[in-house]
Parts: sequence; C-alpha cells; structure tokens
Amino acid sequence: MPSIEVRQPDGFPAGLKDVLKKFSNSKEFILEEIINICSEPNSGEWCPGYGNHKVHKNRIPLKKYRMSQSEGLRLFRAIYDQFAIPLFIYKKGDVSEIKAVEMVRERLNILNSNPNLLLPPKLDES
Repeated sequence: MPSIEVRQPDGFPAGLKDVLKKFSNSKEFILEEIINICSEPNSGEWCPGYGNHKVHKNRIPLKKYRMSQSEGLRLFRAIYDQFAIPLFIYKKGDVSEIKAVEMVRERLNILNSNPNLLLPPKLDES
C-alpha cells in the first residue's frame, strides 16, 4: 500500500520531548522512524477498543542503546483514510500499559474536540 501523509499537530505525539531527552543520541533516528512508521498504514499491530479511531502500536528498537524491538520504544498512532497522526510515544517499562491507554485516549479526545486537526490543510490561494 502506498505511503500516506503524516500530520503532527502541536503536542503530538505526547511523550516525544521526554523520549528525545532520554535518548538524545538517537534523536534524528527517532524522528525519522515516527514519520516512516506513520506513513505506512498497515505496519504495527491493531489496537482494539478506540471506537471510530483505527489505532496501531509499533515497536521501535534503539540500536545505539542496545535495545531490541521488545525493549525499545512504543508508538501509538491513529490512522485515517489519507493520513496518520502519531499519538503517544514512550519507552517500554517507563509507562504502564494502563497509562499508555489513558494517554492514547486523551490524544484521541483532543482530536475529537478539534475536528479541524482532521481536515486537509487549506491550499494557499495567493
């Protein structure tokens, strides 16, 4: 399937500042992986229980820190027809599964209350 657009509204994904601070030697890799993963709509595992939102979770290894996929970062993202939005990123073990689900739901509530974030960008008419 072809790549889709990745949108990152201010504050998305939650947890990004903490992850980049903790793993500063992999900052560029992490930012690139977020874009790469989000642009591939079928990657990762589907997470049920988020209503009308299609949410996937991906695992990101951090080789510079000798962390495999099972030990590394977790990225939750919402996938729509033409685009994806990264919702929450964290290091496995730093956040409980319950807290991760709460953070994803919080981000989805922000998207639900700001439908303009889900609209295509306006074309410049100048």
